Formats: sequence, C-alpha cells, structure tokens
Amino acid sequence: MSRMPQLTRPKILENLEKRWREKIVYTLIGDIVTSVNPFCRPIDSEGPELTRKYLADNVKLNTPSELPPHIYTLVAKALLRMQQNDCSQSILISGESGAGKTEATKLVIAHLGDIVRKAAASGKAAASRVGIAERVKESSPIMEPIGNARTVRNDNSSRFGKHIDVQFDTGGRSIIGARTNVYLLEKPRVCEHDKGERNYHIFYMLMTGAPEEVRRSCRLQGTWESYSIMKRADGTTQAVVQTWDDAAEWANMLEALDKLGLQQDESMKLFRLVACVLHVGNLSIVEDAAGATSAARVQNLEQLQIAAELMQIAPADKLARAICYQTKYFPGEKEPIATELNEKKAKVARDSLCRHLYQLTFDWCVERVNKALAGPSVSVAHCVGILDIF
Repeated sequence: MSRMPQLTRPKILENLEKRWREKIVYTLIGDIVTSVNPFCRPIDSEGPELTRKYLADNVKLNTPSELPPHIYTLVAKALLRMQQNDCSQSILISGESGAGKTEATKLVIAHLGDIVRKAAASGKAAASRVGIAERVKESSPIMEPIGNARTVRNDNSSRFGKHIDVQFDTGGRSIIGARTNVYLLEKPRVCEHDKGERNYHIFYMLMTGAPEEVRRSCRLQGTWESYSIMKRADGTTQAVVQTWDDAAEWANMLEALDKLGLQQDESMKLFRLVACVLHVGNLSIVEDAAGATSAARVQNLEQLQIAAELMQIAPADKLARAICYQTKYFPGEKEPIATELNEKKAKVARDSLCRHLYQLTFDWCVERVNKALAGPSVSVAHCVGILDIF
C-alpha cells in the first residue's frame, strides 16, 4: 500500500476493506504487515508448500517481493537482516482483543523454526538444538491456561504481555534457545471479572477437567460455583466457553508439562498453588460481634485450615492474623505493632493475598518454562525478539 497514489486514512481503510471482501488476509504497508480477519480461512491452509514459498532464499530485503503479502515475509526479512547486519531484530505484534495476536506469534515462531531447519537440511547451516521452535510452541498449552481468560470479545484472550527472544548462534544460522519475559498480568481479574466473562482458564480446568485424585490432593470439593473468585455474585459468569474445552485443554497442558521436562511432583505443586488461591478466596471475613471493637475475623475455620495446610503455614491462626491485622514497624521499636483491621479492610487484604499468590504462581511457571528452553548463554549471539502486546 506504500505505493498507492494517496496514502490517507480513508484510502487505506477502503483498500483493506476491498481485500477483506476477497478474503485476502494480509496486506503490506512498507515493512508493516496488516492482518484482517485471519480466521476467515485456515491460516496454514497451504501447509508445507506455503512455508517453502517464504523461505529466506525467496525473500528480498530492498526490492518489492513477488510473493503475496504474508506474515512469513516479515519473519524471513527479520532473519535476513539479523544475518546480514549482525544485529538482533524485533517483531512487534499488536491489535485489538481477539484480532489474532497470539496465533500470529505462533506463526512467527513456527516459521523461524522452519527456515533454520530447511537451511540445516540443505547444508547451509548447522542443525539447531533439537526442536527449540517446537518446544516454544509447546509452552502455549501451559501459558495460555494461567494467563488467558474468556472476555466479552474473545474466548481465549491473553491477559498479559510477553516478549519472546528466539536466540541464535554467531551468524544467526541456528536456533540455540529461547526466553520469555512477561509483564502486566491482569491481577484484578483473579478476584473479580466483568459480566459475561470468567476468571483465568486454569481455575475452571482444575475444577472440571482435572481427575478426582488431583482435586483431592488440592483439597477441592464441589463444583466451580463452590469457589467465590470463579463466579460473580449476580450469576453472570460465562463459565462454559464454546471455543475452549476445559477437559481437552487440561490434557494438552499435562502433555506440554511432560514434554518440557516437568516432573509429576512439580506439576502437582503448580496445581496446589492454584488451589491455594481458590481456598484463600473462599475465606469468609466477618466483624467480630463478640469483641468490643469492629475487628474482623475469619468465620469459616475449616476453610482456613485447608488454605493454611496447602500453604504450609502452621498454626492456621498465622494466616488469619496476616489477613485480619496490619503489622507496622517503627524506628527504635524492637517488636512490630499489630493493628486490628475492620471487615472491609480485611477483605481487601484477603483479595490482595489471592492476587499475589497467583502472580507468584504465574512467575514460577514462566521461569520453569524458560529453564526448559534456555540455551548456553556463552553461545547466544543475537535474538529475534517477538513482542506480543495486548
């Protein structure tokens, strides 16, 4: 479109609409690739033949490409620039919720893997570490359940941003590792979601997709409606998602955890951490009617005991005190001063603990995935960075 006589907003939109009506997904504007309704047909409908068309050998940097616009063009050019200019490259993927950013990220990673694999097969490059690009893709069934949720616009909306560094050796010919950096996880969703939406997928997967022995180990009982952070008080939670099968995604996550080398006990620790959030969220905070002040207390002591045991806190009263008291340290004082909280402030403390626990769980997953994908740091020369920003 950069060669259009008039590059104005109305003309750009008119051209995009014409191409959209002809089901042409991709359009080039200089080095920018726009994608309009990428789900109107299978993105990889041409399979390996499409991949071969957009190998680095068929893409030119400084002259217009004879190939139709595609996200693969962007990938091939980034790789060529890294190899020719001896410097790292970045690919920014942006758009509205539900526009296909996460799927576009998967295509970028897959095509990087295809290019270097084809180069190694032809003898033009050394072989990459076994299946790094594939292993990056395999991390999606782990990251999506804990970082994605159903919103009014998208059944599988990423509620965090991520930057993936695909790491290359000197010369940029072989992939030797990868690392994901995440930011801006939507923590408020842990305790409250909007009408017609739901909390993070992992909670519903744990309640409806996990086998009985896992739920028993996590001390979970009843249905998803038994846990307050999974539902809205007005009953407008959209717990069943048409394009996301909790049971099937649970199986996919277990397979991905196994492929990335997580032991069964590590996986169970993950599930128990998620269960901790559910149990803490279920703590009922009330005003202590027997006291002389409006101090708060935890009403359901059995639920408190379960949460404390899963968090390895003993006695359970320590957890209740952390929620219902504010502890302050003053200069010159040897001991902290504990002040009773009222019901409203104690509920805020409980919800803050839920959000913090979930953030720690999310961060642990990211680091564990990075450990499985890490390349030898002394050999990393350059990276192709992929920024998926929601």
